[in-house]
Amino acid sequence: MDNFYEEEGTKHHEINLVFHVIPEKIVSESREDHISFFFFDKKNFKKEKVLAIALQKAILKWQKDKKFFWASQIKEKTIFHK
Repeated sequence: MDNFYEEEGTKHHEINLVFHVIPEKIVSESREDHISFFFFDKKNFKKEKVLAIALQKAILKWQKDKKFFWASQIKEKTIFHK
């Protein structure tokens, strides 16, 4: 999933790699001070604030069809690639 956005006057391009995993043990502490984690029930995923919006849309779609995806968000537009 790639996302283009602007923050404090600086343009950014990020790429998110998303994996489905079932962890044996959950560690909520990051080894990097600029990264944080939070956990919530997947039933509430649609109600949570997840950025990029395209990432949230793609994961919600994946929860239904379980198909691999590549999506992009440019401004407010979500694009699903085939």
